[in-house]
Amino acid sequence: MPNNLRQVAARPMSTKRVVRAIILGAPGGGKGTISSKLVNDFNFIHISTGDLLREHVARCSDLGNQAKGFMTAGKFVPDALVLNMLEERLHGIKDRNVLLDGTPRNITQAQSLKAFCPIDLVIALDVPHDTIIRRISSRWVHLPSGRTYNTEYKPSIVPGRDDVTGEKLQQRDDDKEETVRARLDAYEKMSRPLVEYYAAAQQDLVKLQKFQGTESDAIYPGVREFVSKSLGDLP
Repeated sequence: MPNNLRQVAARPMSTKRVVRAIILGAPGGGKGTISSKLVNDFNFIHISTGDLLREHVARCSDLGNQAKGFMTAGKFVPDALVLNMLEERLHGIKDRNVLLDGTPRNITQAQSLKAFCPIDLVIALDVPHDTIIRRISSRWVHLPSGRTYNTEYKPSIVPGRDDVTGEKLQQRDDDKEETVRARLDAYEKMSRPLVEYYAAAQQDLVKLQKFQGTESDAIYPGVREFVSKSLGDLP
């Protein structure tokens, strides 16, 4: 055998570990913003459950057709359907770090997830509910164009009117204070216990860190440091 072939054959196979991370936090708490920064800095594949569901529904997959009825009725899609979609999505990802957003949403999902996607890192965002309610309920939109304004940091030139057409702005039902409060209450009951679940699982090599604050840009440096150090520490 030529020397160069013997040298190639003698090289050890790569043992690089694929990292599975999840980001937890209340709706409207900045998960999307933080996730996009992590994708940019660490080349994570970001998998949003909401996006995954909409993708399946749009292409009329078997799973999407099953999920559509629940989504149309405003109900949670059953855990089994969500996990099947996620497992299918992860099947083709072999050598990239993954960031899950929206799954798991409860302890039952977290326990089932261990079978095909053991979690290494947990990023838990803790943004005050009052901040989220104020931020979202301050959002107004020009429905025909989709132009969005916020009375706190991006107001229209004329209050209540679109800058381009002068037409009246409206508030989506999902952005109204009572709706936001209801979503946050549902989060507290269903998803908040996940933080305690993963905190208890740290003995199983799961790394969890909580991050408190009101602005994503202020929270992110701590998140970035945690992820950077954790990636270096993982075997």
